Amino acid sequence: MSPSDYRDVKDQTTKEPSTSLAPADRRFRIVGGGLGALLLLAVLGVGIVLSEGGKDPPPAPSPATVELSTPESGCRAARDILALIGDYERAAKWQQAADAAVIALDSADLCPGHRSALAAKAVHAGVEALFATSAATDPATQRQQVDRYVTLHRLAERYVVTFPLSNRQAAERARQGSWFLLSLRAWDDGLASGEISSGDLTFVRSYYSNLYDLGYWWTQPGATTRDEGMQLLATANAIDQRYMLGDGQGLGRLRQLLGEDGVARIAPLPCPLLPVSAPGDQPGASR
Repeated sequence: MSPSDYRDVKDQTTKEPSTSLAPADRRFRIVGGGLGALLLLAVLGVGIVLSEGGKDPPPAPSPATVELSTPESGCRAARDILALIGDYERAAKWQQAADAAVIALDSADLCPGHRSALAAKAVHAGVEALFATSAATDPATQRQQVDRYVTLHRLAERYVVTFPLSNRQAAERARQGSWFLLSLRAWDDGLASGEISSGDLTFVRSYYSNLYDLGYWWTQPGATTRDEGMQLLATANAIDQRYMLGDGQGLGRLRQLLGEDGVARIAPLPCPLLPVSAPGDQPGASR
């Protein structure tokens, strides 16, 4: 997990990571039930209830494009609800669009091709809603974003639709939005799939920076995640040392918290960028 920029740190001083954080926290949830109920609400002009606060996020470049097949006899077409979803997308109301698509997917008699179109809309709008959420550094909210991301991937797999972002794109967007834990998850997925290599130093620096930023915030005075935060910092420092990044902030923050002698007592977390430690290895012995 990486800081916003990469600088040599003199005299082992640290600085607060530059993040754009806001208290707003939008939670992805499904409201209402059934395609018929959703269309009735649209006709009556009643909005879908959302646990979403703040202003609508700026629009993404374009809504998801879907093609509809000719409806088969005996199944329900989704043209009207797709038109409603398109209106939400054009207004950058991504959470409404995602909720509408997910609700409509529950209709048992949807035409097969139309179900795929709705699933594509649900995933695309859900991803945009995810990254439109204002960031918070607390562990619960950071983990909730990861859960939302995983749920969207599973939705895409279930309906066999393409996920709109590569792992690298997801990691970079998460990093830009200060969703450090989500950025790490996407980088991990990219490593596991072979999309990303540990030889890519841009990736390694981003991974390091996410670790450092989480460690910084989770070791603030009064934080209940102090122990985990120090392990994140130790992991960041181990990556800094192994890949010779020359940043130094992870080590500097640990020294600030524990003193020189205390640094060696903190073991890094398991990490795909680090070798598995042998039994008896001393954390921080090379520092």
